[in-house]
Amino acid sequence: DCDGVVDEAGSGEALLQRCESACGEGVETCRDGEYVDCTAPVECAPAGPGPCAAVRGIGVGVHQGTTSGLGHFRSQGCDGSGDDSPEQALEFTAPWAANWIFDLAGSEFDTIMYARSVCDDFDAELTCTDNVPPDRLNGWFSVPLDAGETVFIIVDGDHAAGRWNLTLHDEACLDLDCDE
Repeated sequence: DCDGVVDEAGSGEALLQRCESACGEGVETCRDGEYVDCTAPVECAPAGPGPCAAVRGIGVGVHQGTTSGLGHFRSQGCDGSGDDSPEQALEFTAPWAANWIFDLAGSEFDTIMYARSVCDDFDAELTCTDNVPPDRLNGWFSVPLDAGETVFIIVDGDHAAGRWNLTLHDEACLDLDCDE
């Protein structure tokens, strides 16, 4: 048994202990002498299919879309403040090595954006922005990528949804007309 004491057969008492799940503190059950099945708190469970179920590919340039009507998955970007907003997942593969700028200027709602190396893995977050500078509703960040390297950009809202505008360019090419 997990506590070192052999329980009577059929005692019906389950031995539990706290554990860390992907979404925070959970509880695991002793089974056959080992703690197993760390369960996440109920409030951490996905509320929809999640943004990674329908990833949209993008390239260098200006892109537009909306988060309205999309699924919500408790995406946890930045400080988790977008937890009740739908998300749009975008996939970008760098055509050449550079520091890539992702800028949501011109979006119609209070956005949050984050980059991940693996779309649906909270722990794979590379960077995020929730309105930098603070007086701006739409943030931006830079992600260094090697040629052929892929990054997933999640457009989220700070308790909001709406039309987003994403400008993507090499940091050295502000006019969007760069070639290798």
